[in-house]
Amino acid sequence: TKGSAVYVSAFAPTGGSISKNLIYKWTLNNNAQSSSSGTNKQTLKIITQFLGLPEVVSVKVENIDKTLSFEQSLVISGQQPEIHFCVIDVLSGCSRGAGSASVQAGDTIDIRANSFYFGKDELKFLIYSWDINGQNPTTKAKTQPELLALKTQSGQQGDLQANVFIKNIITGATARNSIPITIK
Repeated sequence: TKGSAVYVSAFAPTGGSISKNLIYKWTLNNNAQSSSSGTNKQTLKIITQFLGLPEVVSVKVENIDKTLSFEQSLVISGQQPEIHFCVIDVLSGCSRGAGSASVQAGDTIDIRANSFYFGKDELKFLIYSWDINGQNPTTKAKTQPELLALKTQSGQQGDLQANVFIKNIITGATARNSIPITIK
């Protein structure tokens, strides 16, 4: 996603002492990355921008006397963040990829919104906003914002729609999804 840190490493197909003291010349979208280029600088860190186009990382690796030379490019495409739900069951754990859920009237159902394509380092910057049929439910926003614990009323029946919106407060990346819940 936009604003994620991506590390790209180059491994020249050489062996032994030849693989030491190689010069790496990195470019990002055809722009030289001088501060990340040089002797033994085989890893480039980029912060993705994804301004409607993929990022293109290229590297040229040479030995000091330029008798060996290798070039390679890599295209990194952006991925919009997604949310996948799982319904948590005390006995069987998390049902992966839940597209809908059902609960007996008077029982509680726990639904977790799993965020995909947000970087691992971004998780602490995610804000979750839940609603059920337009109403704000009670959640454990501070300790487990990804978890919705819905307590149904005895005798209650019908269908609900749980919606979640996730936003990274640093990069601005967002995702939203909904899960229908049937109360039996």
